[in-house]
Amino acid sequence: MPTRLCIVTGAARGFGLAIVKQYVAWIKKQPTSNLHLVVLGRDAAQVEDLTNSLQNDKVKIQGVTGIDLTQVDKLEGNVETLFSAAKNLKQDLCAEKYFETILINNAGSLGDLSTSVSEYKLDLIKEYFDFNVVSFTYLCSQFLKTCDDSFTQSRTIVNISSLLAVKAFPNWGLYAAGKAARDQLMGVIAEENRNNNTRTLSYAPGPLDNDMQRVVRETINDEEQRSIYSNMHHESKLVKMDDSAEKLCKLLFADNGFVSGSHIDYYDV
Repeated sequence: MPTRLCIVTGAARGFGLAIVKQYVAWIKKQPTSNLHLVVLGRDAAQVEDLTNSLQNDKVKIQGVTGIDLTQVDKLEGNVETLFSAAKNLKQDLCAEKYFETILINNAGSLGDLSTSVSEYKLDLIKEYFDFNVVSFTYLCSQFLKTCDDSFTQSRTIVNISSLLAVKAFPNWGLYAAGKAARDQLMGVIAEENRNNNTRTLSYAPGPLDNDMQRVVRETINDEEQRSIYSNMHHESKLVKMDDSAEKLCKLLFADNGFVSGSHIDYYDV
């Protein structure tokens, strides 16, 4: 029976947790597929709860905690630990390859939305890009290296992106630059791997109704945007996390669901 491997960062809560739940739900609809799932989260109790609630005969979960992707000096060892968990799960397949291996990069941060670019400090810039671009790039690189033709029949990398990657708004300098860099890396990987069953996707999940959106409303130093998001919140027009995660899974499971290297928004699906 074909088995998929899915690795999700930032998986223990928020949109990452919604992705995990929806992905498991889609696997249950595939009568001939099994799932191995590696979930990376900072909170050990949350990861344990996730594992206990979702693991079953078709779904085997390996939780990974104690890894901080913001610490670049420990990045090599932490990423090795993450992929060791994937290799441990693969031992159950004996000599088989995975049918598909997917890396969903959900971990990330907002940056300081109270300041404009002219107010940035060097340590703030470095801290943001270390987490959101440097660690992201290294994780993608090691995924491609580890999950080679002997490991899996096909590979997919998903970058949780944003409208900010393609459209500029005030006070989003770090966030927008980081998302744009990640989108472009997905495009480069797609071009470098046109002929070896590798695809990439930058998925913008929409303005989600979650804690991160609440922080945006509370901290962004732009009255027009604060008003727009506050009105969306009060009028229940923010996107439900489960709805957006389901659309992502629809793209991933559909035959020819997207062009590799593309940026797709929630509202386009």
